[in-house]
Amino acid sequence: MPTVQDIAIFSLISSLYITWLHQVNTIVSQPYLDEVFHVPQAQAYCAGKFRTWDPKITTPPGLYIVSYLLSKAKQLVFSGTDCGLADLRWLNTLLASCVIPAQVWDLYRQLGRSRRTSQKDGISFHNVMNIGLFPLLFFFSGLYYTDVCSVSLVLGAYEYHFRSLQDASSVRNLASAKMFIIGLYSLLMRQTNIFWAAVFLAGLHAVHHVKRTKQSLADPPVGEAYLEDYIKTAVSLAIAALKDPLSLLMGLWPYLALLTSFSTFVLVNGGVVLGDKENHVASIHIPQMLYLWPYVMFFSWPVILPHIIHILVSDFTSLKSKLPRPIVAILTMAIMALAVHFNTIVHPFTLADNRHYVFYVFRLLLRHPSIKYAAVPIYFSCAWAAITALGNSHTLPGKDGDKPTSTISVNQTASEENAILTRTSLLLVFLISTTLSLVTAPLVEPRYFILPWLIWRLHVQPPPPIQLSPRSKSTKGLLGIVSWMLEHRSTWLYLETAWFLLINLATCWMFLYRGFEWEQEPGAVQRFMW
Repeated sequence: MPTVQDIAIFSLISSLYITWLHQVNTIVSQPYLDEVFHVPQAQAYCAGKFRTWDPKITTPPGLYIVSYLLSKAKQLVFSGTDCGLADLRWLNTLLASCVIPAQVWDLYRQLGRSRRTSQKDGISFHNVMNIGLFPLLFFFSGLYYTDVCSVSLVLGAYEYHFRSLQDASSVRNLASAKMFIIGLYSLLMRQTNIFWAAVFLAGLHAVHHVKRTKQSLADPPVGEAYLEDYIKTAVSLAIAALKDPLSLLMGLWPYLALLTSFSTFVLVNGGVVLGDKENHVASIHIPQMLYLWPYVMFFSWPVILPHIIHILVSDFTSLKSKLPRPIVAILTMAIMALAVHFNTIVHPFTLADNRHYVFYVFRLLLRHPSIKYAAVPIYFSCAWAAITALGNSHTLPGKDGDKPTSTISVNQTASEENAILTRTSLLLVFLISTTLSLVTAPLVEPRYFILPWLIWRLHVQPPPPIQLSPRSKSTKGLLGIVSWMLEHRSTWLYLETAWFLLINLATCWMFLYRGFEWEQEPGAVQRFMW
């Protein structure tokens, strides 16, 4: 349970969300950018005009239905309905500041239960708060966009996925039904949620089914796996599934039902998006998977860096096995370079709108033809670091298998027998789902990477503290600070908190107070945003 200190921190963070919403409503009192489409559509629904539809809107009406229902609930309680801009924006603030942290907390509890471990050092709660401060979620909590509500629904489906794995058939069936309903509504929010509510969760369910039925599955820890191990995991999972397909399919019914519903929608609609189809044509855009890793590194270096240092300090003798083999690294970067050369797509919207930070990133990448190729080693390094952090995240149980130990010595490594590590099956399912959700989008939007980052971050923990020698403890300067941080794993989470607060302060300040004008639209304030 959260402590008094945890509740105080939670209250402080909630106040930051409320302050951000108040400032946005005060300074940006008219719908801005995509709100120009979303707000009138929501107000039409609030007025009961359900047949009115703006053909420029690409997403289904899930957000507007929620706003309509809330307006009706408000009407019953306060005898009045109001779907003004401030009322509509409040929905995302409530979700981001209260609902999503509660969902993440429950997911950490479910993950701990599935690993038969417990978190009693406050690390889980701090992770929850940091995820709640994630800059993209924080920023869009003050605007009427679909992203925050979309994230909440996917997390809700993930929660009920865990509950559907319980042994009691009545609990399992009810949780599966609820997961299907939440997953289906998540598709009404954003179509790409199909890859998380159906594909990702179906993959996790298949792995759980194979392990529960005690079938043979090659599934080594990520930190000990090579490229061929992922192929072996995929093949062994397929073979195990074919041994008892009927039982597996019965458990997969909610995910298959979601896929069927989505496929039916695409056939009837004639495409994935509802409106503005000429500017949102699905295509193969492989470099999207390359852009993901610098994105993860930029936001999460405070939780990635300690894993790299941890390997260097506590497991230096096996560092060679942690590094990618030269031939694999060369081949991977060659494939990345080919994807950059033949498949880099620069959507007209990207270079036509200097209000978005992506505009300036692509101006840099396209400044000289060689720059986009020079970025390939950066993509590779960031991907290796992010996957290494995922593979190095583990909990060390004590003798009773429940209480995690607090430290490991500088000369001791966590073996498979005493550590619960991230397995290749999870990473494989994650990569497949992420690829499907990203490479079909020609437009590069930081918002599209929120769910991949969130799922990755849910499974990354700071490395266990290291018992350093007295000589190392006496080191001064930067090395002394790093040594102290290695002994206190929570300090990395405080660093992540500070980093997120700094980004939020900068981006929110730029949005509110650094407006500018376009020559073609004099008098209209343009604002920087993600």
